Amino acid sequence: MKILVHMGQSKTGTTSLQDSFLNNRHRLADAEILYPDPPNGANAHHALSAIAEPAGPLPNHTMTRNGGIAGSVNAGEDILESLSRAKRDPKVDTVVLSSEALSNPRISAAGHKRLADRLRALSDDVQPILYIREPAAYFLSLYQENQKASTIVRLPALRPVRWIIETLEQAYGRPPLFATFARNSLIDGDIATDFIARFLDRRVDPKPFSGVAKNVSVSAESMSILRELGEILSADTPGERHPFSSVVLDVLHELDRGDPSPPRMKPSVTASIRAAAVDYRWLRDRFGVTFAELDYDRIDGSTPVPDLEQATLEELFEINDERRTRLAEAVTARLLGAGDGTES
Repeated sequence: MKILVHMGQSKTGTTSLQDSFLNNRHRLADAEILYPDPPNGANAHHALSAIAEPAGPLPNHTMTRNGGIAGSVNAGEDILESLSRAKRDPKVDTVVLSSEALSNPRISAAGHKRLADRLRALSDDVQPILYIREPAAYFLSLYQENQKASTIVRLPALRPVRWIIETLEQAYGRPPLFATFARNSLIDGDIATDFIARFLDRRVDPKPFSGVAKNVSVSAESMSILRELGEILSADTPGERHPFSSVVLDVLHELDRGDPSPPRMKPSVTASIRAAAVDYRWLRDRFGVTFAELDYDRIDGSTPVPDLEQATLEELFEINDERRTRLAEAVTARLLGAGDGTES
């Protein structure tokens, strides 16, 4: 029995892939591929992070869904037990596990080894898989995620790509398999189709799996409105998203779809992030993984400017003030119309 462990990165279509595989488990099973049913209504195997780090820290969504650390550990053990049963099932040839939490820097080298040992006790063919995103696009997507989830943006400037790859190689006795993530580099522009073709030898028809879009982006102007609203609504609880912000976010998503304007970082910020990405030069030299957007001769490890942890939205993104005003007025009209029962 082969075990494929899809570990992200985050913001590389992970939710879409996980939803696709969960919803099509029966089609995978027909090809002798098991996507274990995650415990407690999850779509992915995030609880395995509790096997890696049984004392924590664990992702908040894992803790909430499973009722704390102890419940998360139990959920992780349930996943491993399903693999133990699969090992005895002649109709299971391949197992696919998926959780971007498994490539999060919060898991220590010892934690990766702990999980790898448990998986390798069940199979002598355990293969980690990583989709890697170009660093500036990755930062932009992480920034949006944090902006939508909280009034305070907390994220590392650049995730430690080299560290996680070397740590996984040591834990699993082999390096991860890689694919680059960009819509124009995915097979048929779809993450599930790409995964099936690259890592499952096209053993299932990818058509029923494709087209699941999640985590839709918002424009820079919408992020600016969300940030200002969040600061007002959450003044007494900084860092926590007020429930009303979710209502506004839904309206902004709808308005952005009618007037698309993908967020754009300032060119100087993009260039600065790319120049700092020394791990990506190592990735090219060690594994031949390259990104057309990177000028490798300009990568020098310099600290991004401005400080990505402290910079304001206006310092990072190009914002169209006229469009922002138009969106703010439309949001106000929409919400006031909903409040008095009229259509705007």
